Amino acid sequence: MDYREMTQLGADPVRVRSVASMILDRGSAALSDKALSLLTSLKAYDGAKPLTTRQLEALYSLRENSTRKSKAGRYRADHLVRITWEASLDLLDDEAEDWLDEMHAKGADIALTRTEWRRLLALARRLDLIPPDEWVEL
Repeated sequence: MDYREMTQLGADPVRVRSVASMILDRGSAALSDKALSLLTSLKAYDGAKPLTTRQLEALYSLRENSTRKSKAGRYRADHLVRITWEASLDLLDDEAEDWLDEMHAKGADIALTRTEWRRLLALARRLDLIPPDEWVEL
């Protein structure tokens, strides 16, 4: 979590409203009631009362989970999911295998959140599919 960016976000009411609206537009059906309530209140945020750290963390997390990418660094999501899924029996981790099955089932049009990218990259490193010391820009 980037606390510097969170602080900058909290100091800009227009940006807070914009981010809240963007998250709601992208997929309010998948959000919890608590998240919907927070985002609805932030759509009208005027900056009169500073946001708490918890509110900023929640907004940041919701934004990260609503943003999906099909490519990170030099890796395409569909390709990395496929090769990791093919090698997943070497993981000896049922939870990771199940997750990879879900990701693989999404097909060639897959786009991942930052959290999903981190998990996929960690699994690919564990399986020696990508170098352990390679930096991948998310």
